[in-house]
Amino acid sequence: MGKTYAIVASRAPRGANNIDEEYYMSVYAGSSIFEQNSSGKFKREKMPKSHGDGQGHSTNAPSILEDNSAEEQMTNLVAEK
Repeated sequence: MGKTYAIVASRAPRGANNIDEEYYMSVYAGSSIFEQNSSGKFKREKMPKSHGDGQGHSTNAPSILEDNSAEEQMTNLVAEK
């Protein structure tokens, strides 16, 4: 693929989801997948806009501030390793 990703993952125990061995899976669906861009920063995969709650609020899409914070923290975390 030629791309670099950072993923927030959790360990699932043996037997979870009827899988006979321990494995890792991403958490928070697409919100936990970050792709490294050409400037070396990790950017969260953009979530499609969800339906609102009837009062003008999105019910499940992360906010721009949350995206920016998560992206900065992931970039810093990877840089420390």
